[in-house]
Amino acid sequence: MFSHEEKVNCMQISGLLGQIELEGRRPPLMLSGKTLPSFLAYDSSPRAGGFVAGRFLTGIRPQEYFFHCMAGREGLIDTAVKTSRSGYLQRCLIKHLEGIIVNYDMTVRDSDGSIVQFYYGEDGLDISKTGFLSPKQFPFLTDNSETGSKGNAFDKKVAKRMKKIKKWNKSNKWRSKRCSAFLEFSKEFAEEHDLDNRTLEKTGRSKGTTETIRSWQELEEAQKERYIKHDINAPDPVTGVFRPFQYKGVLPESFLQKIQDFSKYELTKLPTSISEKGFLKLLCDKAESSYCQPGEAVGLLCAQSIGEPSTQMTLNTFHFAGRGEMNVTLGIPRLVEILMVASDKIKTPSMEVPILAHCQDKAKKLQMKFNKVILSEVLEKVTVNEFLSVSNVSKSQRSRNFKLRFHFLKPKFYTDRLDVTPSSILHYMEKTYIKNLLTKIKKKISDFQLAKMVNSGHIRPVLVTHTRPAAADEDDADEDLSDMEENDNTASDVKARQKKQEEQEYEEKEEEKEVLEEEENVEMDDNDDEEDEEDKDSEEDDTLTSSVDRETSEHRIQFVVLSSSNIADYKYDIKRELWCEFTLQFGLLNSKIDLTSLIEEHAKETVVHCVPGINRCLLKEVKSQQGPELHICTEGINILEIFLYADILDLNRLYSNDIHAIANMYGIEAANKVIIKEIKNVFAAYGIEVDYRHLSLLADYMTFEGTYKAFNRRAIETCASCLQQMSFETTMSFLVKASLQGAYDNLKSPSSQIVAGKPISCGSGAFELLYKLF
Repeated sequence: MFSHEEKVNCMQISGLLGQIELEGRRPPLMLSGKTLPSFLAYDSSPRAGGFVAGRFLTGIRPQEYFFHCMAGREGLIDTAVKTSRSGYLQRCLIKHLEGIIVNYDMTVRDSDGSIVQFYYGEDGLDISKTGFLSPKQFPFLTDNSETGSKGNAFDKKVAKRMKKIKKWNKSNKWRSKRCSAFLEFSKEFAEEHDLDNRTLEKTGRSKGTTETIRSWQELEEAQKERYIKHDINAPDPVTGVFRPFQYKGVLPESFLQKIQDFSKYELTKLPTSISEKGFLKLLCDKAESSYCQPGEAVGLLCAQSIGEPSTQMTLNTFHFAGRGEMNVTLGIPRLVEILMVASDKIKTPSMEVPILAHCQDKAKKLQMKFNKVILSEVLEKVTVNEFLSVSNVSKSQRSRNFKLRFHFLKPKFYTDRLDVTPSSILHYMEKTYIKNLLTKIKKKISDFQLAKMVNSGHIRPVLVTHTRPAAADEDDADEDLSDMEENDNTASDVKARQKKQEEQEYEEKEEEKEVLEEEENVEMDDNDDEEDEEDKDSEEDDTLTSSVDRETSEHRIQFVVLSSSNIADYKYDIKRELWCEFTLQFGLLNSKIDLTSLIEEHAKETVVHCVPGINRCLLKEVKSQQGPELHICTEGINILEIFLYADILDLNRLYSNDIHAIANMYGIEAANKVIIKEIKNVFAAYGIEVDYRHLSLLADYMTFEGTYKAFNRRAIETCASCLQQMSFETTMSFLVKASLQGAYDNLKSPSSQIVAGKPISCGSGAFELLYKLF
């Protein structure tokens, strides 16, 4: 009745449809500020944001139905557009993985003989034969135990090895299976000393780690020997010593642990009477027959198992995909990003770190520190007054002035979510913002002047002259310059400039005089108001004379004024630091710009406070085996910054979806596990489950060369078969390159064997028979 998304479908029928999401985001707002015409502008209710509380069983409202149709339309677009993407993705996977097969020594190798895995899927078991090798199916096997074979479960050598491992585990319960003398020393040293976990910028290590290393190096040899004696690693597992096809009972550690746990807790509860030894023998026989056979084309199976479900993802909507509060990349775009692009700059990088249990009260403060603060978030309003300075000054000193007054929000409106104070905001305005704003204003003025020159059509004529002495050329050049200066001052050019100023919405001289008189009147009124305000401020300042250092205030004002020749004056709120005022001065000509819109645009781009690489931070409660715990989730990545808070965060469980960042910080094996988890999460959002063995082979192929390699044209250049490269794409490019380099193809890859008309060396073609003719 249901598809593979049974839980989702049941919930939508009998529960609710939930949050409708389009590409991982809530429905966008129209220009009117509404999501639909039936809602109020900027309505913050869940229904207006696309949350469907209705269910299919009782019906949904018209607005909810429209939201649902939006998601359905996206599904149709995905079917039309993303089907080609998923098809190309599957083709890329197949062309790269086509030569990977299981060999007779149980290793998984490419067609050139390079080892990708020592055991297929890390345990060597065939996926199609492992259906009954899970604890859920063990009771069924015991019901059919009579069909099992007789004899011992293990070979003598294997049994002896397992006995040795069991004995070691029993006598070393107190220690980790894999440790070293230095790690044991580090544990004892940390317990005896109060170490400083703050990270040093030069080395990237904490002070405590540096102190521990120095203490270990200074330790006497006799004391080191005491730790080295206890440095006894666990014996290698049986799969690392014996081959499954040579010895009976060679099974993976994880599978043997499942058998032991089931025998200890569940076997006695079964209705069938089977001994623990008989149960072990039954499971060993079943597992031995489930090993992947040599010649199996596991690479093609992996490509098919990843590529085929990706085509299904284009048909589904994003009802329950991702999280509404976090911006995440989903579906085919995320698969393409991981598998085909492998870029070090992904669209939505994120980190997730658990908070230590005894530090959860510090989580909110840490979240505020990681949140980026934009100037527009703390800005209440900006007033811009423009006036001209033309009276009682020389012609060269005439200027156009702008008085900018920035009013900031009161701290009570943002202190609970942003890590800034009025003092820090004001210091940022004085030291950084005004310089950036002046740069933007000057660029705007220069762009306007350049556009004016282009639109005027006044181009200097190019004179074609005969070759003459250099001195004569210099004289002519001087004459040309003088002529051009005279021409610039002619009446016709003045009229042309005035006409152009009219086209650019500049005032004529008469209008400018009228405006000047009006602005002078307004300026006088403003001055009166300012005098009144200054009188009030002066009265308040008189009461604060004892607490405010006048010299510091004057020095602060002078610092701002002297920072640029365009700053004529500066004032600020000495008492509460809730406003500041800049008076900017520019030349009279070509400086009339719309400063209000420019400041509004600039305020949305200006960052007052941020941690480099991190844009936003959220707190999330996660259920774990130990109970609910708090995690900190960030949009953006800065692992070194996270290391500074080792006393608050559990750094041993740090996770990031940026594969390159993990590879650079923790190594390629850690990146391997991130690839597996990320691909698994992409499919899990659609209710699709892909076997771990396929994912592990895929991740191992992408990382077995020591770097994170994608499935694309550039990555296939490392392939040993030039014919396989040509069969992928850009045939002529690879053909020319192979010809110039004199490349050699040994015809071992499937593509090259097909080109040469040979049988493919996988499956039944993986071996050859020698027939005795005589």
